[in-house]
Amino acid sequence: MLAQIRMEQTYAQIGINTENAELQIRQRPADLNMKQEPAILHIEQPMGVLRIDSSQARSNIDMKGPLQRMRIYAQLGQQRAMEAIAKISQEGDQLRAIEHRGNAIVSLAAQKGLHEPVDVIHADWTDKGVHVSYQKREPKISVQTRGASIHPQIHPAEIHYIPGKVDTYVRVKNSLTIDVVGLNMDRVM
Repeated sequence: MLAQIRMEQTYAQIGINTENAELQIRQRPADLNMKQEPAILHIEQPMGVLRIDSSQARSNIDMKGPLQRMRIYAQLGQQRAMEAIAKISQEGDQLRAIEHRGNAIVSLAAQKGLHEPVDVIHADWTDKGVHVSYQKREPKISVQTRGASIHPQIHPAEIHYIPGKVDTYVRVKNSLTIDVVGLNMDRVM
């Protein structure tokens, strides 16, 4: 048998270790500073006109003097005026509820809307000769709106970045092995 040369080769292998990069972003929400000024509501209720005509009553009744008759009707007028003041005061208390987020204007409008508006009230006591009339005056309502002030405070983002890594290395080195295979071989050279 003849001598043979045998070659064994190993290829090189490269290893790679990688670590991914990390990106962390944290953003605090903005602070919103808002201030709303309350509106100014001004209501002016002019006094109504009360007319009492008792000239016929004075002529019909001889036993009572004009001063006594006027006292009676003054009391009646005072009573009606007190009722009107009580009603206006009650409506004012309802309007004061606006500060507590009530719907006072809506409820007052609903109450007023249930009745037919009466501009002049006539009371006629013709058997006694007294004519009483009351003419109301429309209220004057003015609303002054005031603005809101908004001041946002924006916080910067916090960014943290950790870079990634790539390491390469030789996992298996390349090699070449040569052998002589045969029966008799003189290795002297």
